[in-house]
Amino acid sequence: MSFDDVLKDIGGFGIFQWKIITLVTIPPLAQCAILLSQVFIAGDGNHWCKVSQWQQEDCWQWNMTMEQCSDFKKTLSIPMNDDGTWSQCSKFNVSGMDLATAFEHRNWTGGEVISCDEGWEFDRSVFHSTIGEEWELVCEKAAIPNLIQSVYFFGYLVGSIAFGRLADRIGRHYTFMLGCTASGVFGILTSLSPNVIVFTALRFITAAASYGTTLMCFVIASEIVIPSQRVYTGVVMWMLFSVGYFFLSGTAFVTYSWRILVAIIAIPYLAMIAAFPFLTESPRWLLSRDKGESAEKIIRKIARENKKELKEDVLGKLKRGDGNSLPAKSGKLLDLIRVPTMRWYMISMCYSWFVQGFVYFGLTLGTSNLGINVYFAFCLSGVMDIAAHFLSIFTMKTCGRRWSASFLMLLAGISCFGSVIAPLGPWRVAVATIGKLAIAISFDIVYVYAGEILPTPLRAVGVGVCSVAARIGGIVAPLLLYLGTIFESLPVILFATSSIIGGFLILILPETSNQPLPDTIEDTVNRKRAKKLKTSEKQEYTEIKRTEDTTV
Repeated sequence: MSFDDVLKDIGGFGIFQWKIITLVTIPPLAQCAILLSQVFIAGDGNHWCKVSQWQQEDCWQWNMTMEQCSDFKKTLSIPMNDDGTWSQCSKFNVSGMDLATAFEHRNWTGGEVISCDEGWEFDRSVFHSTIGEEWELVCEKAAIPNLIQSVYFFGYLVGSIAFGRLADRIGRHYTFMLGCTASGVFGILTSLSPNVIVFTALRFITAAASYGTTLMCFVIASEIVIPSQRVYTGVVMWMLFSVGYFFLSGTAFVTYSWRILVAIIAIPYLAMIAAFPFLTESPRWLLSRDKGESAEKIIRKIARENKKELKEDVLGKLKRGDGNSLPAKSGKLLDLIRVPTMRWYMISMCYSWFVQGFVYFGLTLGTSNLGINVYFAFCLSGVMDIAAHFLSIFTMKTCGRRWSASFLMLLAGISCFGSVIAPLGPWRVAVATIGKLAIAISFDIVYVYAGEILPTPLRAVGVGVCSVAARIGGIVAPLLLYLGTIFESLPVILFATSSIIGGFLILILPETSNQPLPDTIEDTVNRKRAKKLKTSEKQEYTEIKRTEDTTV
């Protein structure tokens, strides 16, 4: 008897499961806020060179308001770009010249142009306080915020590997507690960073801990419900992740310091410490570690809270392992590319996952470039994410995986191209929103798609490789956004191009909707266009048998 059979008897989705799932949905919400806080704590607000000698001078003798006086000072000291905006990294050399003298020569065409040798002044009408302002990460240092976000995504990569291994060694419960504590503590410490180097290091650690914690949330929730309910627990998790958009945007709007913002969004992790006594270790993990007595206590607790009667013979069968088969031995990384068909499948899947991370995070982090209120645009992005999770289920059930993923990636690419030519404001928002919605839906689809294509011995290692590809896409996206300072449309053009290529490349894969999961590499290859192996594939068939012999 398997543990899933026991769950059916003691309640596969009862009060106990609802309690646990409710508690573990809080970290994904906080993780979204920490991940995307870069939009607000490193927002690219307007700035211009500081002219210290004029800061204390006013324009009362010319009957100007404070706003008019500020603009007039910029007119006299800051060069104008070809597009009619003020230069952000240079100024006229007005050293030794007071404002009255400059006013008398106000029709001058400008003299010597120099770099900002006295620092910068910042427009706080959109972003109240940013790390860019505090540490002057502008002009020649303008790439640093994007680099910080790439380091953050690298922390995701490290966290997914480290916490996965740790969970298998010490259990889900203790790993979850460690992740919540580390995320909260290092999140608070990040708000106290004295310089950008310490800030980057602490963001890296926070990223690893927060992503590892969210992974544990998915694992804990999925291991205590029956198989038919797992897709819904996943949707609930992603829903709460998307709610993090509103939590972050609202907090950023009312917070006038990036340090306070960073501290507030870390608090939910520390609040989870109060929930630790109400959480239990995964009985499934305990059974896999031959800790039957501990698993039995939790199973009895689940039955009691779900108001179900637990039959003693059920526990006896579970302990003896009646009807259980040993889990398949994990495959090796090389097995993914040894067989030609599998090799092409992995190329297609890895590229598709890379595109998802690349385009999704690129569009999300570029929210402030839409030409409307950044807080509204950010909330709109969250609405699109929530809609995407609902639509992904509908799309997969009605249109399958292959064509729906292809169409959505093509739509995302076309929308990105459209946002290049669309004017700033509502039109660009509408086109970009379609692209964000399309890539968010396809992200959900390719996640399911990979698990359905890969055979059982290679499923875990294959999905792990695809996840690494998505993390690489996330690492590259912030760096690419910096290229927008050189050519504004370049990042979006690259997002569009990569998405369209992915839309065609994913057609290499077979349809998996309503198909049984492949248990062997041969099962996966036999799906190729739903045909039998051809004569030209006999050599490949030999490779398959050799691979399976070494895998199993």
